[in-house]
Amino acid sequence: MPSVNEWTLTADVAKWIADVLRERPELPFSEAKVEERGRGSRKRRDLTIYDRKGNLVITGEIKMPDNSDGRSPFQDSLVKDAHEKADTVGAEYFFTWNVNRCVLWRTFEQGVPITERHIHHWYVLPAPVRDSADVAHPRVEEQVARFLSLFLERCAAIMTGAEALPSLPLDEKFLLVWEAALDQPVAQTLRSLSGRYLRDREFTTELDRWMRDKQGWTVSSAEEHVRDNLERAAKFACYVLANKIIFYKALRRRFRRMKSLRIPQDAETGAELEQLLSGYFDHAAQVSKDYETVFHGDFGDTLPFLNDSAVHSWRDLVVQTDGFDFTLLDYEIIGQVFERMLSSNERHKFGQHYTRSEVVDLINAFCIRTGSDKVFDPACGGGTFLVRAYTRKRDLSEGKLKHRELIRQLYGTDISAYPVHLTTINLATRDLIDEANYPLVARTDFFAVDVGAPIFHLPVGSADKQYVNLQIEKVDAVVGNPPYIRQERITEYYGKKYKERLRAQADREARGTPLSGRSDIHCYFFTHGATFLDDGGYLGLLTSSTWLDTAYGFRLQEYLLDNFEIVAIFESNCEPWFSGARVTTAAAILRKQSDPRKRTANNVKFVWLTQPISDLLAYSPEEHERRLTFEHLRDRIEGMCGSEEFTLSLSGVESVSVGQETLRGMRVRVVNQGELRRL
Repeated sequence: MPSVNEWTLTADVAKWIADVLRERPELPFSEAKVEERGRGSRKRRDLTIYDRKGNLVITGEIKMPDNSDGRSPFQDSLVKDAHEKADTVGAEYFFTWNVNRCVLWRTFEQGVPITERHIHHWYVLPAPVRDSADVAHPRVEEQVARFLSLFLERCAAIMTGAEALPSLPLDEKFLLVWEAALDQPVAQTLRSLSGRYLRDREFTTELDRWMRDKQGWTVSSAEEHVRDNLERAAKFACYVLANKIIFYKALRRRFRRMKSLRIPQDAETGAELEQLLSGYFDHAAQVSKDYETVFHGDFGDTLPFLNDSAVHSWRDLVVQTDGFDFTLLDYEIIGQVFERMLSSNERHKFGQHYTRSEVVDLINAFCIRTGSDKVFDPACGGGTFLVRAYTRKRDLSEGKLKHRELIRQLYGTDISAYPVHLTTINLATRDLIDEANYPLVARTDFFAVDVGAPIFHLPVGSADKQYVNLQIEKVDAVVGNPPYIRQERITEYYGKKYKERLRAQADREARGTPLSGRSDIHCYFFTHGATFLDDGGYLGLLTSSTWLDTAYGFRLQEYLLDNFEIVAIFESNCEPWFSGARVTTAAAILRKQSDPRKRTANNVKFVWLTQPISDLLAYSPEEHERRLTFEHLRDRIEGMCGSEEFTLSLSGVESVSVGQETLRGMRVRVVNQGELRRL
């Protein structure tokens, strides 16, 4: 297959644009020209697009993803060069494009730095290409040609005013810049990983051990499995290093004595970069007297330094993220970072999703009743449940609980290391303090953890490198979004013995009401989660709703009726409560209760939402008002004794209708638990 260079691709793009304009005469463009110069300038523009009056309206630069100037469409030197060329000829818009991603920018915007003027971003290729040779593939050419029609359509809508000029929030800008800057380091690391894995037996053994023992991944010699694991390892290692760099920058805003993190031009090898960054991270731990759990890792930390070519890509990332204060970004950004690290296939395979904050706040409002409550998320993901619990507890305590006390009342576990890394950062950045700031988050299998287990491995000061193991205690609330893995996949992913252990453990914990052998994995979170609660403790889990109306779910329902007051069951058919999932979901709010009389007297609230929660509740972005709004909803639902329809606002509840008709808001059906038990 012949190779494609920048000039060949640009010429092809101009030809494909001409094809689009012939097929779509309604678009307000006439032609695209290549390699034109501005008056009095020696620099050539890669592409120039003209309107039907012959006016120059858009200019752009096209780069190959493996070239030094095409590693990211947000790369400073590329953006400034493209801006200068657009500014010289008076083009209102310009674009930067490295084949995989294309970014549209405004040329003129007073008071806004050039690098912050991007107004739209496209993922051009569903599967990114790694180098120039891949661009010649017919599939890639077809996808690029299809993208150009969308690109011209969107540009036309913006230019004519048919569509409002997009304005990206800071969080989304950060994600786009961060993710684009990581494309090449991941590709370069993967290239080196794959080569060494095939030829270096000692390295292969160590990498397999790290993936199996430290990450909890299944290691296999099957070619497809090896390929998936190597890509996952490259992404994990690079994402962790990127997070450390950004966390260092955030920490430096709090500790002014920390050095500015820079990668000098004379750093050319991976070994030099590793030594340089290790020095910065050690320096951060010494100055802050903290954060070793973020900066110091294991074998995986060495992987991004295997490829000398990646040094330039890491230098780009450091420069491109200079303008962002990680501590000011919305907490949900961490959940999105977690999700973007996983391929869509991997998310569906392992049931890993980040959860939307509105449903998290809803569950937390029911389960966390006082500022001193201890909270445990057994599948913490990016940490959204624990961060929102932190914020809720701080407000409930009216500021009396300090940061160090709050993080000591929050526990998290996850079977994968990357979620643990993200949750640790997400909780630590709630307050960058001078004293110990070690969130209690551990990479471990929840089903291997019992009350009193010393699972949290934390440093005791940075000087002597000593560590202490802290136990997980009983808690007041177990909350979270367990992974969605169907029962037949449990054996496939984790082995037959794993499923047998799950069933044996659930049989012991269910005490006479064993779960069905066909139970999906989230069912076991109910039985094992209950062991961390005393009577009166709350269990709030967001899961697939299949257990409500399937044969295997009847056993789980029986167990819940025998051990809990079922406070409420929430369902919604109008919004996905965890992103990317292909299943309907339900939020179960349960209160552990050993007294059968109290269970029988309890009234269960079945709640169907007919609007997204964010539309249903009108609340101020101020955290105190947000908390009160969700508590108002909680109190209203808990106080119901009949079925009714209602809508809510910050000012109160407005009753709409009684009965089963769905109008707006939500429908609530109240059923006595004793009656429910007899059905």
